[in-house]
Amino acid sequence: MRLTPGVRVPVILRQNHISLPVILTAALILFSTCPVSGGPAQLEPVTVRQPDGTPLTIRILGDERFLVTETLDGYTVTRDAKTDEWRYALCNADGKLVPSELVAGKHDPGKNGLAKHIRPSKKVIDAQVAARKKNEIKPIVRGKRKNNSSKPTSSPGGPSAAPGGPSAAPPLPSTFTEARILVILADFSGGPQFPYNSSKTDFETRVFSEGSYPSGSVDDLFAEASYGQFDLNGSVVDWTTAPETYAYYCDGSSGMGSFPNNSQGLARDLCLAIDGSVDFSQFDADNDGEVDGVVVIFEGEADGSSSRFWPHMWGLNSEAITLDGKTIDRYCISNEQRTDGTITTIGVICHELGHVFGSPDLYDYTPNTSDYENDGDNNAFPVAHWCLMARGGNNGPSGSGGSRPSHPCAFIKAQFFGWISPQTIDTSGSYNIEAFQTAPAGARSYQVPLTADGDEYLLIANRGQNVSSFDYNSWNGSFRNSGIVVMHIDWHSDAGGLGNSVSNDGPAAYSYYAVWVEDHAHPSPIDQWPYELKLDAALSVEGGCTSLGPTGTVWASAASNHDGFSPVRIYNASSRGATMSFDMEYLKLGTTMPSGDVGYFYDQPVPVSGNSTAVTCTITSGSTPAGLVLDGTGCVISGTPSGAPGNSTFTIRAESNGLVNFANVTIAIADPVQITGFTIPANWPIGQPGFLGQVDTQDGAKPLFFDLVNAAELPPGLALDNAAGSITGTPTAVGGYAPEFVVTDAAGVQDSGVCNITIDPPSIVAPPVTGLTWSRNGATVTLSWDESAAVTFSSYVIYREDFSFSDVSALSPIASVGPISTVQYDDIPPGDYDYYYAVAVLDNVGYINPTVIPVGPVDVYPPLEVTGLTATQGNNNNVILSWTASASADVAGYTVAWDDGGGYGSPVDVGATIGTDINGLDEEASYTFRVSAYDEVPNVSPGATVASSPLDVIPPADVSAFVAKPGFGAVRLIWLPSTSPDAAGYRVAVDNGSGFGAPTDVGKALEYTPTGLQALIKYSFRVTVYDEIPNESAGATVNAMPLLYLKKKKRHCGLGAVDDDPNSIIGALLPVLICMSMLLLSRRRRWIEDRV
Repeated sequence: MRLTPGVRVPVILRQNHISLPVILTAALILFSTCPVSGGPAQLEPVTVRQPDGTPLTIRILGDERFLVTETLDGYTVTRDAKTDEWRYALCNADGKLVPSELVAGKHDPGKNGLAKHIRPSKKVIDAQVAARKKNEIKPIVRGKRKNNSSKPTSSPGGPSAAPGGPSAAPPLPSTFTEARILVILADFSGGPQFPYNSSKTDFETRVFSEGSYPSGSVDDLFAEASYGQFDLNGSVVDWTTAPETYAYYCDGSSGMGSFPNNSQGLARDLCLAIDGSVDFSQFDADNDGEVDGVVVIFEGEADGSSSRFWPHMWGLNSEAITLDGKTIDRYCISNEQRTDGTITTIGVICHELGHVFGSPDLYDYTPNTSDYENDGDNNAFPVAHWCLMARGGNNGPSGSGGSRPSHPCAFIKAQFFGWISPQTIDTSGSYNIEAFQTAPAGARSYQVPLTADGDEYLLIANRGQNVSSFDYNSWNGSFRNSGIVVMHIDWHSDAGGLGNSVSNDGPAAYSYYAVWVEDHAHPSPIDQWPYELKLDAALSVEGGCTSLGPTGTVWASAASNHDGFSPVRIYNASSRGATMSFDMEYLKLGTTMPSGDVGYFYDQPVPVSGNSTAVTCTITSGSTPAGLVLDGTGCVISGTPSGAPGNSTFTIRAESNGLVNFANVTIAIADPVQITGFTIPANWPIGQPGFLGQVDTQDGAKPLFFDLVNAAELPPGLALDNAAGSITGTPTAVGGYAPEFVVTDAAGVQDSGVCNITIDPPSIVAPPVTGLTWSRNGATVTLSWDESAAVTFSSYVIYREDFSFSDVSALSPIASVGPISTVQYDDIPPGDYDYYYAVAVLDNVGYINPTVIPVGPVDVYPPLEVTGLTATQGNNNNVILSWTASASADVAGYTVAWDDGGGYGSPVDVGATIGTDINGLDEEASYTFRVSAYDEVPNVSPGATVASSPLDVIPPADVSAFVAKPGFGAVRLIWLPSTSPDAAGYRVAVDNGSGFGAPTDVGKALEYTPTGLQALIKYSFRVTVYDEIPNESAGATVNAMPLLYLKKKKRHCGLGAVDDDPNSIIGALLPVLICMSMLLLSRRRRWIEDRV
């Protein structure tokens, strides 16, 4: 799973330090020996600058083992460690390159007598290469070497780790899925000799982002190349100052001198410097005790001079340190800048991480000719730009080398990362192949065997088809190299050995490499710049070549390294596209042929297939059996074998249409087959399984075929195995038999013989059943027993009688049942006597041995009814029942059921009690209760009944819509009736503020008017509902104030006309009081306004 761009899981850091982000994943297999691997120099020219700023264009040749720099016109240059100037180089008396007095770009080397392509002596080069290779380690091989072969593994514990012992490393996973790395940006003490131009964010983007870097990040490359199977995650530590100077660690040897003046010392010091803020335990995804990997980005450029670091992968080895419980060993270093001062592209980092993850280099470390002094480049390119671990890390448009690195090739993906499993094809036909960068599982590469042992083969892939992908390879602006690419793999080679070295070094004679790309356009076995970049190696219609034939040099064909011939032709490659097709002709040669018999004619074709034209065969070593000869034209071996029996192995060379294949073929010759007897068990009983007989033979060309002259002669139940001659089965019939057998060998020779087979009656009588039991439910009897162990079992026979018996002949069989162990009978009549049942095993020859069991009398009579059943009303919607027990002696208990008018519900078992309380009843319903007695059978009595209802304690519902209409000295009350059907009437109570008085029963009237009430006093009125019990409701209430009554007869006073009613003074004063209040409010408002 790839995380959202920019999202990182925090690393666990120590308190009071800055936070460093990390994404959790990794599974790096680290070694205890000191690894050193790196990348080849970029082929396109680069521009460096003299101390005064003058530009100088040079080409960097070689890799970390041997680097040399030249001007474009071929003059060797090197930096002067004292002045930092680029000067033309000389070779001193010791054979080493040293700077001359001539400044490159300023003086004319030719006029000053300097030769081109000056190199150190062979002795110096060999010593330097050997010193830097001495600590190399084996690659981490995760995939299968070949079909059906075990997977070689490289132990992270090194050669001293004993398998299964305490120090043994865990087994490698077959697929590399995780890596968690720590990237450290390295500054140096003594001032920034080479000031860095990039930030932590720049490298977070280049290494870990998803799609944000214009050409894709390191994470993007590995995610695409692994088809989403691999997560590269980790953290970038901001620029950290090492305790020593740049020169201290570089030490005039590109950082690959002796510890501590080398990149080991730099990596170790940087890890110690950041230990206070980084929790290294977070960088061990596979929990093997080692940090998965450290990437050091050194400030400045890598220009190929000995005074500058050169990118490489190494290990701390004996200088390894342990921080936060994790050992730090494997690391790589890379440059921060290109020679033009811009930030580095991702190719070098991807290549070096490939080493950290266990991949070997696939370019040749070794100088290509014995003329070291005039060699244009010490590296050869057997794979060129088609693989990240060759020159593919430098892929990209002109001026931006390394911005579009290649995928790891099919070989690296399959063998070292386990991301693909190439599909083996060895049959002539047409094939489709999907684009390498997007192909579904199983279709990403084809594997074509070249040798019988499977250790030499071709890998076919459809490369460079998607412009937006990393696999759309380019170099120097050329995009003419997509199509079908054929790689040649040879595990026989120790040219890097792939199990013994990290390199693809050619052997001393340069006859072949372990891995290379077949290139029809450039067949040179030297494969040396500038002649061999394999830009045209891909097959396609557009590329001008659609085939790879079996002829030509080993470098330009599919021929084997060992015999110079090939069994395969690839042709008719299609036009470029996401799906391409090609045809393959494969001459397939088998290794086994039918056997023969001495003295009998033999005539068999050689097992060859896949040819498009006639095949010719020759024997190149060994010989056919005596008496047999090979017809080379028809590829047929025939004749009459003579001499002693035995195996003959010889090598056949088959050829058709230019294809050649070899196979070691074996033919076995034997004496004619004979039946020597029969191994038959004696007196085998009928029905007993496990019969095993054998037709005994000797000699004969294999395989043999056995048959019967008449199949009906074999005892029923037995069968013959035609391939093995064995007789097996379970006999089903008694008697004697004499079948005749015939055997035929591979040469067609036959022999026959008759044997006697006797099948006896069973040796034992069927054993009786065990565990016979019975149970009864009313008239149903259930019989159960253990299953019979009789070897001749046929069925069970059930017998039943209603009287005593003395032997089985007195019983009457009522059923024969199969292999079951329980049966029921429902037709048992009532009675006072026992029934006798018997269960017998019937074997397949009619023998029985019954087991008898008596079954007691069947009771079908229910107990007597209960008496004295009464029902008492409870006060909580319940009824209490009680009764007198049944007089029957076999009564076991009682059930109670009740009916509310809709039928009786399910009875409730109350056990042996003689009373019960029935709760949850409806108070308004009437019930009938029934009590029945039952026995153990169970038989149940019809039941005694009693009627009752629960006690009503629930009051009726209150009235609704209760309203009051005030009058003069009275209030009229009106309401709607209660919804309760048992409502018997209503009561009205009045409260004048001193509490409710005694209620007035108004019967079922729905209104009532209390009178004699005083005006302008608030009254409360309550209406309650009662039933016949009587239960009375809480009541509904309403409030009202009677109206003031004014008489028409008036008299006058100072206050105006008033009633005679003493209360009328209030009515007369009200208008006056209202007017005064309004006047006061008006004056108050004016006062406030004036104030404001």
